Amino acid sequence: MLGKISKQDPELNIVLTEMNKVDIPPALDGGGIDFGLGPVSLANGSYENLSIYSEPLLYVSNEKNTKPVPLRDLEDEPLVLVPDDCGLAETVRTLFRDHQLRLKEYEGRALSYHILERWALIGIGSTLLPASKVSDISHARPIDDNSGGFVTIKFQATWAKQQEQRPTFMNIFDSFTFKQDGEVERPSFH
Repeated sequence: MLGKISKQDPELNIVLTEMNKVDIPPALDGGGIDFGLGPVSLANGSYENLSIYSEPLLYVSNEKNTKPVPLRDLEDEPLVLVPDDCGLAETVRTLFRDHQLRLKEYEGRALSYHILERWALIGIGSTLLPASKVSDISHARPIDDNSGGFVTIKFQATWAKQQEQRPTFMNIFDSFTFKQDGEVERPSFH
């Protein structure tokens, strides 16, 4: 997407900034950022959002096994989570709530995905991570969503509605979509 944006407007200066999800709304409101990207929707009366891609959410444990694990088998298993800053913990809680499963959260919190994976590998508890964040795939398993598919984590672009008035907004917005046979298709990673 960044390459496509740069080709459409070579004069546009793209700057990436990592921030916690609670910092995104004030940055959008104040014009400090044009888009917030993350797994949690911030859409409300002031913001719009668009799903831009998804990727598998994987179960990581100290067991070497790459066979899919049924989501229902994770009920009451201690899962290590990050604090609520980035959206992953909220995504995991929503997943369990939507499937009417009990979530047993490990009492401690890791501050990064890397530490979540390390703690899972040494047996403190298991964790769920986006596939792109897993470094040891031999300990990662796809999660069967109990209906024949696999669990994914979806990422969204969020912007303040007033952004739509800016001349370069549509160029950037168009980079989030791809057209195939006249249909708008969102990027997806599998």
